[in-house]
Amino acid sequence: MKVLFRARKAGEGFIILYCRITINQVRANADFSTHLKKIPSSDWDSKNQTCSKKHTEHNKELIEIREQLFDIYHQYLKSTGKEPDPNSVKRDFLKRIEIENFTITNVSALFLEQMKNNPHVKAGTKEKHKVHHRKVVKYLGLIKAESLEHHHLDRFYSSLIKQEKHQHNTAIRTIEYLKRVLKNAFEKGYLSFFPCNDYSLKRDRNEKKAYLTKDELQKLVSAKISNENLAQVRDAFVFCCYTGMDYGDYSRFTKKLVKEKNKQKYIDYKRNKSGQRGLVRLFGIAEIIAKKYDYNLPKFVNQNYNKLIKEVCFIAGIDEDKANKISTHSARVTAGMIWLNEGISLEIVSKMLGHASIETTQKYYAEITLDTMLRMTEKLA
Repeated sequence: MKVLFRARKAGEGFIILYCRITINQVRANADFSTHLKKIPSSDWDSKNQTCSKKHTEHNKELIEIREQLFDIYHQYLKSTGKEPDPNSVKRDFLKRIEIENFTITNVSALFLEQMKNNPHVKAGTKEKHKVHHRKVVKYLGLIKAESLEHHHLDRFYSSLIKQEKHQHNTAIRTIEYLKRVLKNAFEKGYLSFFPCNDYSLKRDRNEKKAYLTKDELQKLVSAKISNENLAQVRDAFVFCCYTGMDYGDYSRFTKKLVKEKNKQKYIDYKRNKSGQRGLVRLFGIAEIIAKKYDYNLPKFVNQNYNKLIKEVCFIAGIDEDKANKISTHSARVTAGMIWLNEGISLEIVSKMLGHASIETTQKYYAEITLDTMLRMTEKLA
């Protein structure tokens, strides 16, 4: 195989170097650029295939290009026992170059595009991916994917905690997204290895989900809120507290989901997240709210709703530290906790929440309050 660097004019007195591959007198179908900066034509020695001594870095890169081309050539010769086509060597080399310059932004954008076209990925999951993508690009975007090291992820975690004000588990979820992105790029052939595959941070499994007690929920219901938008946010949150619906399922709520049996109304829906069936009574405050909006409940951008519900809780007189931890999902947790502490069995609560198994309900929702314990054990006194 012969590797020849050829000069092409690039303005007055300058050249750009291109590379030509020839194997058994057969040339690759086109020369390709070395991507070196413009070189003064007087500094190029075509006979010796080198630049003048002041272009040390250029000469190193030319040597590296030549070595990589011969490495690809010999690998193919060793694995197949015959010489490769010059276009195959050129294609594999350019793919290597593409890989070497693939940034974190590139691999994350690639993953997003694949998820966008995947009909099996839920809309809510796609939105979460976009949020993770923005954080990854903000702090790591320009780093070449194959140059990613553990210290980059350490600093990324620190930025998520200190600058983004995330809790530990929230930061971990973004890092888990990044690792999934890197694994995907490796499996698709865009990376030659899986960067930081062994990097690990453990989630806090004892982290308690924020929720409202029965008394705090009543404060929220009774609060006088003059701002119409905030009042609607309160209504949406309270509806979910009494039905156990997450915000994704709440957003798809219509009157068609309301059934009736023995003069008792209930919501019969299929959970968007798990595909499980959810069954829950519709009465009291939840029914009042549904009728108030003629079953066309107010909708919000989830991220904005998360910010506003904290403000609503604070206005209602809920402790500021707790109010700041409340999110859209807190309504669903509130429902599960209240139901369990009112004595509804774990099996029934699991069905009402649309969980795939009782274990899920028990793991995340079965926290018994002191008042419940004292009430349930009163007969023992």
